Amino acid sequence: QGEYGTMGLGFKGPLRKGSIYGETTDMHSLRTRYKTRNYQKNIHMISLGYSYMFPFQHDLRGEFFYTKKPDNYYITSYFTAPTSLKELSPSRYNLMLSATYPITPLLKASFSTIYYTDLSAIYLNPSIDYSVYKNFNLTFFYQFVNPESSAINKQNEVYKVRTLYSIAYLRLKWNF
Repeated sequence: QGEYGTMGLGFKGPLRKGSIYGETTDMHSLRTRYKTRNYQKNIHMISLGYSYMFPFQHDLRGEFFYTKKPDNYYITSYFTAPTSLKELSPSRYNLMLSATYPITPLLKASFSTIYYTDLSAIYLNPSIDYSVYKNFNLTFFYQFVNPESSAINKQNEVYKVRTLYSIAYLRLKWNF
């Protein structure tokens, strides 16, 4: 997939009753000639977010994320193909909101959503996490996304199509 030199810088600090954080990452291709078969473009990523912790561990965060849109990489690739840092998002500009709510000391509910501006798509990800034992967690995830794309009908007219993709799975996590 090409070789890259990577450099990044991040920060985090208090702001009012929450915390602000951000990061920038630059990935520069070590293959610089366009005629090289594996030539990759340079990639720049920037994120800026704000996190607020309510009493009793309720967490709310929002984030803006900018990245170079991957070439020939579609939203469905996130369900079917391996991803890397270079394909972190199928959209150039992204807005994210997430919330976490501890129902009991052993049971936690989370919800996150991302708006992909280039695709006019919304990604939804609710989850429930249960602490089975002190270092084992069982989590149920449901992921849903609805990207908009263009299609052509029999009269060669272009129209918009919205497709729904979803996946659900369980994860058993062992921390050691």
